[in-house]
Amino acid sequence: MCHAFGQNGIAVTLALPESDSLLSNDEYGDYIKNIFGLEVEFAVKSYKKINLLGKFNYIGGYFGVKKLLKKIKADLCFIRNASFIDPVAASGIPFLYEAHNSVIHEGSRFSNAYWTKKIIKNSQDKRMIGFICISQALANYWAGKGIPEAKIIALHDGFSAEKFAEIKEPFAARKELGLPDNKKMVMYVGSLYPDRGIDIILKLAAAFSDVNFVVVGGPQLQQEYYRKISAVNGLLNIFFPGRVSPQKVPDYLYAADVLLMIWTDKVSTINYCSPLKTFEYMASGRTIVGHAFPTIKEVLRDGETAFLAQPGLFKELEDKLRAALQQAVSSKIGHNARREAFLKYSWAQRTKSILDFLEI
Repeated sequence: MCHAFGQNGIAVTLALPESDSLLSNDEYGDYIKNIFGLEVEFAVKSYKKINLLGKFNYIGGYFGVKKLLKKIKADLCFIRNASFIDPVAASGIPFLYEAHNSVIHEGSRFSNAYWTKKIIKNSQDKRMIGFICISQALANYWAGKGIPEAKIIALHDGFSAEKFAEIKEPFAARKELGLPDNKKMVMYVGSLYPDRGIDIILKLAAAFSDVNFVVVGGPQLQQEYYRKISAVNGLLNIFFPGRVSPQKVPDYLYAADVLLMIWTDKVSTINYCSPLKTFEYMASGRTIVGHAFPTIKEVLRDGETAFLAQPGLFKELEDKLRAALQQAVSSKIGHNARREAFLKYSWAQRTKSILDFLEI
């Protein structure tokens, strides 16, 4: 987002908490460049965050942010952490708050009620000039809680258009990554948490023995866990390459014929989320097969930009995957999704929508 605001002509300073491993602002910039592969064309400043026995992070961050804001003469603040509302509001700087969930603090009901009340109260203040929600469902939730509708803007997450500017052919990407090229390939990129439905991918691999399945992501222990289950069930067509850098993700997506985008209803944010993978999948131009959760249907349309199955209906998901595998790699559905991604969901387009909303 910082990079994208800069593309739209805004001078940006990214404020990050001090780190023991990153001692200077230049080191922070180098770290961001190495992780995301983008030139850091914005300032990076750190603030002190007091931490007592691993607790009181909210209080610790308050004073560090307050001190930093006195040094930085900002015209506008963009925050995603409710604990920063007080120091930003006290500075007198107009600010935007971005909500990613209906729950502000998952640790305790008391803390969640406290921060929810604080957000709603501050939304009435003229200094909060915008309330961004990452889905329409989330916007509806917060409007129902009392956030002024005139301040709410629903904007899904996005992707870096530069990373997906040129599409690679599957065989070329597979060769670079050392992936097998003897069968069609179905790819999943993401977390391996129990609520992500990796067991569903194993069932699909058993049902499609003539297709290779690649599951990218997750720590070593989770990878080993699913490798063992695969071996016990005699699945020789599923591979777990592990975590990869964000810069490598496009190559893995290009290596696929079909991209799997699945979750379960046990994901705590499933009714309000806007998964980043959705937009990177779309940008890759590959055919997407996924679950039709409400906020996913805000972005993707079954039969037009993806094949979507009702959550929990394995047979329907299986049928959707079979239909997707019958498509050519450069399918119309994949093409439609890529075109829509670049039209609506790049970070540059997202920041432009925010600036248009603010009439800047």
